[in-house]
Amino acid sequence: MKKNLPLQGSVLLASILSFNTLANEANTGGSFHESLPMPELYGSFDVSFGLEIADETAFALEDAIGDANYVGVKGHIPLKNGHKINYVHEEFITLVNGLGMGGSYQTYLGYELESGEVRVGNLDLPLKRIMDSVDLFSGTYADLSTIVLPNTTANSALMYLGASEKLNYAVSIDTGNTGAENANNNDAMKLLRFGAMAQISLNEKFSVGAGFEHSDASTGLGFTAEMMAGDNLTLNASLSRTDFNAGPAPLTITVGGAAKVSEDTQVKAQLGFQDPDVNGADNSFLIAAGIDKKFADNLTAYGLVGIMDAIIPNPAGPTRIEFGATDGAANIIAAGIKFTF
Repeated sequence: MKKNLPLQGSVLLASILSFNTLANEANTGGSFHESLPMPELYGSFDVSFGLEIADETAFALEDAIGDANYVGVKGHIPLKNGHKINYVHEEFITLVNGLGMGGSYQTYLGYELESGEVRVGNLDLPLKRIMDSVDLFSGTYADLSTIVLPNTTANSALMYLGASEKLNYAVSIDTGNTGAENANNNDAMKLLRFGAMAQISLNEKFSVGAGFEHSDASTGLGFTAEMMAGDNLTLNASLSRTDFNAGPAPLTITVGGAAKVSEDTQVKAQLGFQDPDVNGADNSFLIAAGIDKKFADNLTAYGLVGIMDAIIPNPAGPTRIEFGATDGAANIIAAGIKFTF
């Protein structure tokens, strides 16, 4: 569920690499260890071939939606007090319709302690992180972001992430992409957005999670559950609601499951249903089924069938934006290959 992504970060990437170089050159005492690890280059490429069926039918060779195609650099600078400075930058790559860069997705600096990590930069907010954890088709045509709201990656966020053996949690604050950092804006505090999430393993086979997000424009809540039903079957479910102060308050329910049919093959299915709850407006739904075949640890082929009738509420007011019949991907049959390094 990684749409509506920020197009910032190249300046931060340059700063990160410059900082690493200066730290190596000036590393004669100070706080840094004597030798600094080199940055790691990594990436992901996902191209799908789809038959899109809406008002008219057409073949389309497309990059997978969301953030599936990117090249990234990451690394850390160990400190003598045992802590680390971490850095990450991911740059989108367009493979189809002209090779090129498309801006950054996850780009941040982090300060890692024994108990957790403080991050600042382009980040998925806590509620998005918890809802993504149960999306079996994340980053594909059947991504649940079509009906699950909000789906927020913040341009500028401050986040703390913590973890223990059975608990993962995060809290965040960001400017809501509205320029709240302007000191001359008397309403700056109203534009801030706050988030939190927690995910706990109740036992080896069952975990639950909850997420929260609040700003002056909206408040969102989400709950998730994941269960291992036997050795080869995983079941997921979520419930979320977003109240827009100037518009609708949609309630979304999703359920899904994935089953391993062999060591390198799994089948999966997912259903999402949204009740916009606006003057008796039609409901939205998304049904998807697919198969994943792993040829290597970093190479997977997949196929999916998706049926969608998604009518997403407009956060700015009671008017509605209809995706289902207009974006050409309401019903889709697709196949693709995903490669990571």
